[in-house]
Amino acid sequence: MDPLAAVPVSTLCDVDKSLPVVDPAIRPLTSARLCGPAYTVVADGEFLSVLWAIDQAEAGDVLVVQASGMPLAALGELLANEAARRGLGGIVVDGWVRDRTGLPTALPLWARGTVPMAGRSDVAPRVGGAIRFGGVVGWRWGAYKSRRTCRSSQRFKAITAAAHVQSSAAVRPPKACLPR
Repeated sequence: MDPLAAVPVSTLCDVDKSLPVVDPAIRPLTSARLCGPAYTVVADGEFLSVLWAIDQAEAGDVLVVQASGMPLAALGELLANEAARRGLGGIVVDGWVRDRTGLPTALPLWARGTVPMAGRSDVAPRVGGAIRFGGVVGWRWGAYKSRRTCRSSQRFKAITAAAHVQSSAAVRPPKACLPR
């Protein structure tokens, strides 16, 4: 595990006042601590993109999901359990999830809350591009080159430490991956 993952988010914010911090309304629904390379997803009122991303992501990856403002779930119990089975590092959703009682407790999962209605499944998946997440612009996965050769230079680290006073998540890309 990355040594930075052990540092509390509040400490990181004390050290670097320019650290982008996502909206504190995005809160942990299961275990709170997560760290790993971000795999960006746009789920605009649908969940097929999340399903696709779970299939394509590697073990340890963190799905960072930009959902629409509609009260539709981007994922639920079935997709979350599949993500846990595949060894993903966690999922953070700037939107909603469903089936809270069936979510795997071992998979770190953050979202704005829960709703009973799932999104659509009739649109083409959108993964790997730049997204806006929790008010932070510039999340990017590096969709232009092979993931095998550019994993560290093209992908952010999604860093979310244990919930603290404001229970917000902090993110900081490596300098090589700063948005242009």
